Amino acid sequence: MKPNLFNYATSELSQDAFLLWLLEWANPSNSEYDLELYKTASDFLRKIIDVDEKFDIKSVVCKKQQYHIDVLAIVNDKIAVIIEDKINTQEHGNQIARYRQQLETALGTQYDIKCIYLKTGNECLTKLRENADKGNFKIFMRQDLLKILDKSNSDNTILKDFVLKIKEVEECSNQYKSKPYHEWMQNGFAWQGFYSWLEDNLGDYIEWRYVSNPNGGFWGCYWHWKWCKAFNFTIYLQIEQNRICFKADNKPNIDCIKKCQEKIFSIALEKNLKIEKSRFHRGNYVTICFVDTSYLFDKGFFEEKEILAKISNLTKIIDSIAD
Repeated sequence: MKPNLFNYATSELSQDAFLLWLLEWANPSNSEYDLELYKTASDFLRKIIDVDEKFDIKSVVCKKQQYHIDVLAIVNDKIAVIIEDKINTQEHGNQIARYRQQLETALGTQYDIKCIYLKTGNECLTKLRENADKGNFKIFMRQDLLKILDKSNSDNTILKDFVLKIKEVEECSNQYKSKPYHEWMQNGFAWQGFYSWLEDNLGDYIEWRYVSNPNGGFWGCYWHWKWCKAFNFTIYLQIEQNRICFKADNKPNIDCIKKCQEKIFSIALEKNLKIEKSRFHRGNYVTICFVDTSYLFDKGFFEEKEILAKISNLTKIIDSIAD
């Protein structure tokens, strides 16, 4: 396989450098060197600042790590573009809001400041969209980037290498659709892709993230929180890669957990659903019982309707307990 620069330049600083390099190509003076790359860079810049193709880009001045900002571009000496660039990490400590404030203090009010959160890895969009609304920033994910870069007619090797690298991430994240369940069940990217699909299709509030623990950690997905008055705790569903758990929070009482477990087993028996008991450990969150995740993939492959129907069976159990 042809060597790819981004197999070695894997850090966020390397990705910062690529984005600065790409934005620099949006300067009209660079069109004489590679017209197609200039067009691609211009398309990218217009897309992230939400202007149409008629917007005239006269100048782009790029600055790296100024005011601690990953990527900063001044467009037409009027628009200041802040890009918070991420691969697998997430925004923390209100980074974008702080950068906006620092820039407003440094540049004054004559600039229209646009803030973009650019992510080439995967992330739970439910929480990210909430943060974007609060922080007034635009989300630009890997798929958005590929729509622009992958249609470029430029033969530039750096551009092609970068596109190839993030397409690999996209393909790994979609393995849950094409490969047998047993082949991708240990693939973190595939779980991220599967959870993203659940976000788009369940019609329920979902959160997912990596959970570290002494046993090695897992990619977890949580949804369908319901308050159970009879047991005095909230019950919800949690996928831990190899199992789907009925969980209780609010420091549940062990006797109440046992009663809830009996109730779940009774309902599951009626539905011919194999539920397994869990050992109880005192804490804020307790696993009541669980079903093997292979339950969702009865035929060994991703079947959209089958998965949604089986998840519906699990949520109905919670609904019947919470009523």
